[in-house]
Amino acid sequence: MKQLTSILVSAAILFSASTMSDAEEYRRYGKEQELRELRKEVRLLRADIARLEDLIIEMHEARQPPVDVSLNNRWGCYMNDVRAGGIYGVGATEAEAKGVTLEKCSNKGGACFESDLKCSANES
Repeated sequence: MKQLTSILVSAAILFSASTMSDAEEYRRYGKEQELRELRKEVRLLRADIARLEDLIIEMHEARQPPVDVSLNNRWGCYMNDVRAGGIYGVGATEAEAKGVTLEKCSNKGGACFESDLKCSANES
């Protein structure tokens, strides 16, 4: 009987040790699985960020009006506004160039005055 009790105690110890080992292995597997999922999510988020950056650049470029540099535009005006920054406009006449520049300044929310314009003609 004493020997049977000792065998049962040994079996119980082995069973509990293997159960603990299984539990640790299960926890370790769960942590590895969670780590894999987090890495995958980070990759997806990085790709999303890159797409958003590209979209922001595209939107910014779309808002910039193209500068017309045809030969008909012989006048150019420039102004440097505190709020709107540097603004340049061209036109076939001095008045048109001034109007284009003042309009761009206004669209950017600047304090736009004709007296701040510097204009010159293209003599080519």
